[in-house]
Order: sequence, then C-alpha cells, then structure tokens
Amino acid sequence: MLTPGLTRSQFLDLLQLAAFFLQSQGFHSIEDFNITFANKDRLDIIITEEKLINFPYDSGIGGVLYQQKHEDQFPERAYIRKVISTVSGTIVICIYDGAIRILHDQETFQMDMSYARCEPPWKEILLAIFHPGNGKLISLGRIFTDEESPEIYQLGLSAFFQICDERVRKPF
Repeated sequence: MLTPGLTRSQFLDLLQLAAFFLQSQGFHSIEDFNITFANKDRLDIIITEEKLINFPYDSGIGGVLYQQKHEDQFPERAYIRKVISTVSGTIVICIYDGAIRILHDQETFQMDMSYARCEPPWKEILLAIFHPGNGKLISLGRIFTDEESPEIYQLGLSAFFQICDERVRKPF
C-alpha cells in the first residue's frame, strides 16, 4: 500500500484509505457518508440535493414535524394543521384557511381514498369539490395516515372538521 515514491495526493486517493475512514466512522459505503457521492446521473444528483435541502429530516413524519415547526408557524398561512399520534397510528391533517372557507360554503364535497401518490405505509384521504364554473375538481384538504382502519379514518375526519370549525368559527 505505501511506497517511498507515493505522493500526498496519491496517498489521499487510495481506496484503502477511503475504506478505512468510512469504516472507522461507522459507514458501510461512500453513499452512507453523503448521499451526493452516489453513482447517479446528473438529474438524480440534482433531485437528491434539492430533497436534502428542502427536506432535511426526510419526507416521513420527522420531515412533516420539521415542516410544521419551521414553515407553518402562522395559523393564517399554515398548511399542516395537526399531527396526531396514537397507539393505532399517525394522522396528519393539511388544509389552508382559504380552502376551509371554500369548503364551508359548499353543500357537498367528495372524498377520495384511492389516490395512491404516497409511499407505503402512508395513505391519503383527499377532500375535494367539483367547481361547476370551470368544470374541474378542486382539492381542498388532505388527511394522511400510516394505518388503514375505520377508527383512524373516523379520528382523522373528526379532527379535520374540528379544525375547520375553529378556523371559520362556525360549525359545519
């Protein structure tokens, strides 16, 4: 490994040195040390860097709590309204104040539980209305949960409408 003719830059480029450093720090690969060292194409690297910047605590419940604490401090502009953790599961309720006012003025709304944009174990309940003026479905709020059970859905919907009642100061 070491020879008398080895320069400093050659020494620092040795794979054995990198492997020793990673192992001594408790990492198994260079990707564990920093995800941007992964062998990916340029677009994947850019997306990964942006995810790390925008979601420093990943996109799970840790990321949601970080987002709620740092971005949604003011109730008038908040999107993440409440995070409920129970023995049965976790529920995240998301809706803007403007959407609450629109929902409050409606006679009917639609719920879609089949929207599969989330990664397992997360499920999404989408609350939307049909706007006849432009002929489109407008999503107003979302409820995310990591458990699929009637009790969790009931708890999530009850909390969703309780938040709506508090924000418009009128019962639904």
